[in-house]
Amino acid sequence: MADSYLQLRSIEFTGPTKKAHLSFQSGVNVICGASDTGKSFLAESVDFMLGGSSLKEIPERVDYGKIGLSIGTTEGEEWRIERATSGGDFSALDLNAADSQPIKLKQNHAHDRVDNLSGFLLDKIGLLGKRILKMRRKRNNDQLKLPEFSSPHNRQGGRDSTVRLAILGRPIYTENGRTRDSEAAPHRRR
Repeated sequence: MADSYLQLRSIEFTGPTKKAHLSFQSGVNVICGASDTGKSFLAESVDFMLGGSSLKEIPERVDYGKIGLSIGTTEGEEWRIERATSGGDFSALDLNAADSQPIKLKQNHAHDRVDNLSGFLLDKIGLLGKRILKMRRKRNNDQLKLPEFSSPHNRQGGRDSTVRLAILGRPIYTENGRTRDSEAAPHRRR
């Protein structure tokens, strides 16, 4: 699963009498608007649907009891993750299967297991069971460098698959076997 990723397709809030839906497009999506129009709440809602513990209480949220987040994978899978706005466990529905039944996913992470949301999503991008290596000496976030993730278990076609991560919004990439920060990188087209 080299270069596997998840793509957010849409987020939807539903209640007994109301529904609010926002679709995302491929590539970068920019959410802009005046103060107090829901930009931060939207970002917090995506975080909540990806395993965050709580969702901010705002008056506009009262009419909605459930959130759905639709996600696509590079392998062509389409999933809808649902959760109550009050929190708790998740359910996942395979949108590609006509007779799909929801799968219950626990809120709390358990390493190497797919019965929880984070394990389920990590499995979809080939990262279940992988660990981040920590530096021995303490550094601040601007100095953090991550080694390339590779092992004999994730080699495909003779090439290592590489995990691309972002620290404080700056992508980390590998070049010639060395991990580099995008700010130090020469200009490259992607």
